[in-house]
Amino acid sequence: MAEGVQSVIPNIEEQKDFVATQLDKQLIKGEIWYMLDIKWYKQWKSYVGFDTWDHYYVGEDSANPGHIDNSPLFEDDANTKLKEHLIDTLDYILIPAEGWDRLLTWYSMAEGQEPLPRKVIEEGVYSKALKVEVYPWHLKVAENSTPDNHVVLQFSRVDTIEQLEVAMRREFNINEDKEVRLWNRYMTNMYEPLNKKENTLQDAGLYSGQIVVIEQKNDDGTWPRATPVPVNKNTFSSSSSNTASKPSSKGAYYNNKSSNKCCSWNSYDGYGSSQQEKSVTPGLCGLSNIGNTCFMNSALQCMSNVPHLTEYFRSGKWVDEVNKDNPLGMDGEIASSYAELIKIMWQGDYSYTVPRDFKYAVGRFAPQFSGYSQQDAQELMAFLLDGLHEDLNRIKKKPYIEQKDSDNRPDEVVAKEAWDNYLKRNNSIITDLFHGLLKSTVQCPECDKISVTFDPFCYLSLPMPVKKERQLEVFWVPQKPEKKPSQFKLTVPKMGCVQDICVALSPYVKVDKQFMLVTDVYNHRFHKIFAMNEPLSSIMDRDDIFVYEVPPSKDAMVIPIYMREERIKNQNSSYNNYQLFGQPLLLSVQRQNMTYEELYTKVCQRIKRFVQLPAADDKWWVKEGQAGAPSEIEVSGSDEVTEHSPDSMQPDTNMCNGALSSSEGQWYGGQ
Repeated sequence: MAEGVQSVIPNIEEQKDFVATQLDKQLIKGEIWYMLDIKWYKQWKSYVGFDTWDHYYVGEDSANPGHIDNSPLFEDDANTKLKEHLIDTLDYILIPAEGWDRLLTWYSMAEGQEPLPRKVIEEGVYSKALKVEVYPWHLKVAENSTPDNHVVLQFSRVDTIEQLEVAMRREFNINEDKEVRLWNRYMTNMYEPLNKKENTLQDAGLYSGQIVVIEQKNDDGTWPRATPVPVNKNTFSSSSSNTASKPSSKGAYYNNKSSNKCCSWNSYDGYGSSQQEKSVTPGLCGLSNIGNTCFMNSALQCMSNVPHLTEYFRSGKWVDEVNKDNPLGMDGEIASSYAELIKIMWQGDYSYTVPRDFKYAVGRFAPQFSGYSQQDAQELMAFLLDGLHEDLNRIKKKPYIEQKDSDNRPDEVVAKEAWDNYLKRNNSIITDLFHGLLKSTVQCPECDKISVTFDPFCYLSLPMPVKKERQLEVFWVPQKPEKKPSQFKLTVPKMGCVQDICVALSPYVKVDKQFMLVTDVYNHRFHKIFAMNEPLSSIMDRDDIFVYEVPPSKDAMVIPIYMREERIKNQNSSYNNYQLFGQPLLLSVQRQNMTYEELYTKVCQRIKRFVQLPAADDKWWVKEGQAGAPSEIEVSGSDEVTEHSPDSMQPDTNMCNGALSSSEGQWYGGQ
């Protein structure tokens, strides 16, 4: 048993049965579950024989998991920040509080670690779902007197503003009888009041990392921060002194004490807007991010600049067409929140606004957009178009429509019939502006009957335009040794094959493509020999591609030549140490009747560009103080040209079998 683990532990069968019962429990809203590192959990399962197929180390001391260790779940050694994108059952498991307490009693925590409790929360409106909040929010809280001196506190997104206030009172030692106000601090000089204590943090528009300021009332009954000032179209303040007036029921606007121009803040039931002395052009209204909501803002700006749709909402026509009885709709909330947002953006009073109410309405009906992380703009726009269509559908009761076959009728007749039938069930401003028909033709392979249908669509997903060509750098190695290698930058089809490299290179080197061999050289040796039909997608930009000129002879075979240097023997080894250098070469030799002398001569001729050939009477193979005969050359099965002295050479039936092979197993050279 691991040192330090408590000795009073039930037998492994009791442990296994108890934990299995705990893991079968259902989630209940508000309960606390605990995170447990998957590595420790798997070791525990092996120790108790939790899985029927794993009984090799049951009960053995070597398999005891020891203290509960959650350190692999953290980014730092201090165990203060969870790693991002942890996955349930892959990085951790979740266990109810009762099960965790038992495990903690049996095994205790590793030194310096704390448990990881997580709350079960409920998300969604119509499609409610329970989930364990693995990543709670961390809010930066501060006092009004020192707003830049933050303290980070952990909360659940379903905690209320009242719970936030209690935690902040406790953190800053503020008595319960002291009157306070909470502010959501957007920027340095922009604040929004958090008045509704029953709202959850998520409903209030907060997000992880947001700054919340607590303000205490002065003894004389005033508040340190400037009192809200309702701002209308013709009301501005340029006074350098502090301004105070009564709060507005609509929201709050706060001046910047450090500036000589008053910058006001308007929540508009969740929308924040900035108005300055200079009026702005209607429609030129920015949307402030609420977390990482730039995806939503970009989609809203696109929708806002559809003239007919914007005019429809600004004129108020949408009010008469709201369909709150549509079971596929959203009770008119999406249409209402979007109309309010369009009104603010196009009234010409505000240079930017915060689409808080719209964000909240979308999150209620589409939980995937309820958080403050980055999402897909196209998915948000698709949801918005569908939501507006169903909320504004003029058809109160949809009739049943039977689809008819085309029966070889003209497309104009079939399309008109399909559109009329579609309008009997779907008729809204979105249908007027965005919906259309897509022709679909299907032919039966047996009877050759052709069926034509016209299917409705609201948007088309089209691929982004991509380049059809790519730039590829290659090294050309000619067959004749007197010609030096060259480097070329070729333009080839992106979805082409290796043969396209040869086709693009041929005009530059004046060699036909059939006499080229394309290779990938890595670490001074051939890493791969490409077949001509291999796709270019298998070649990375970082690869070193060498194209070799090969002879047209049918009776020849191609063998590689590697350059290597002999180094001093290692003290711990009786063998010489060889290391490759430079780039390999290819040599064409006859398949039959090739002597060592002929092979040696050919190798020397192939590499004469890089070395000086010895004279006929130069006994270069004889080392100082040593006599010997000329070295002979063999081509080993390792595709390397190696040297052996005559005394050490043994007959080898595999000699001259070192031809290059491609990825398809074909030999290059004669067939």
